[in-house]
Amino acid sequence: NDMLTLSRLESLSEFTMHRVNLNDVVSEIAQDRLALAARKNIALRESLAPQPLSILADRDDLGRAIGNLIDNAIHYTPVDGHIEIESQAEGMEAILQVRDNGIGISESDLANIFERFYRGENGRELDPGGTGLGLAIVRRVVEAHHGRIDVSSSLGVGTTFRISLPLVRNGAYAHR
Repeated sequence: NDMLTLSRLESLSEFTMHRVNLNDVVSEIAQDRLALAARKNIALRESLAPQPLSILADRDDLGRAIGNLIDNAIHYTPVDGHIEIESQAEGMEAILQVRDNGIGISESDLANIFERFYRGENGRELDPGGTGLGLAIVRRVVEAHHGRIDVSSSLGVGTTFRISLPLVRNGAYAHR
């Protein structure tokens, strides 16, 4: 499924974008993952901006990207851990952060984690069966939404993924 999804995303010249509230998409995806987190007794906390974060997005593909980040956080966070999902407006951008206290990603792996089929050493040790396509999908979706994705991580401490997407005002992208 990941291979088909990535292939479809890479063959699209344009995504079908509609005005959506990022907070609504995040909340829906997080709610869908509560049972998965509960199986490991992981606290999944949302701290969403009090105001709507209006963006132009393909809701399904953006939801898939956010879901991949939350799924990874759950998968690589130990029992009794915690995951924080935060959104806020920063200037003319909507910011989404997914932060966990999981196994972390080594500094040597960070530069490659968004590449197809790449799996960091920690990830391979914990789950040798992964495809290494999830973060490539996330990057493709974020870039198609005129956004950026960044990651910071420390081994044994956790990982934070930060997505920046342009806000829209009156149906058009706000100036950066």
